[in-house]
This record gives sequence, C-alpha cells and structure tokens, in this order.
Amino acid sequence: MDRHGMYICEEILDERARQERLRAEGKFTHTAASPDLPDGYRLTALVEEVGEAAEAVLERNGFIGKPKGTDLRKELVQVAAVAVAWIEALDRGLA
Repeated sequence: MDRHGMYICEEILDERARQERLRAEGKFTHTAASPDLPDGYRLTALVEEVGEAAEAVLERNGFIGKPKGTDLRKELVQVAAVAVAWIEALDRGLA
C-alpha cells in the first residue's frame, strides 16, 4: 500500500472514531460495533450508507435533481467505516 492508501485508511479510522463519539454524545444509540446490535441492524446501517453513496452517484451525474456536488468520496469513507465497525464486532465475538 502506498502513502495515499495509508492516508485513506487513516480517514476511515477517523470516521470510525467520529461514529463512536456521536454515539457517546447521544446522536446514535448504537454503531455497527455495538455488542448488543443484531446483524440485521448492522446490515441496515451498512446498506443505508451504500444508499447514500448511490444517491451521490446519481446526483453527481445529473440523473436525479440538479447536480449538488455531493461528496461521493465522503460517503464511501462512511461505507468503509461501517464495514470496519462490523468487522470489529465480529472479531470480538459480538456479532
């Protein structure tokens, strides 16, 4: 992995930390890493993020509404961070 790849991994870890911070602040009741969250909810969270990425693609290419410049890259980092959270739960035997 090159330096840019490492930077991307750091962004994903930063997003994971942000998710946990928002959970601690009460914005979310769970993240995909939460021990008491059923896999169906983890999948729902992941698919919701994938849906936001799909919406960004459609907006970006003018297929829905006016192109808003939605940040596809940001949405993909969020997809990756939710996937990492789920992997964390699996590795801890929580999922």
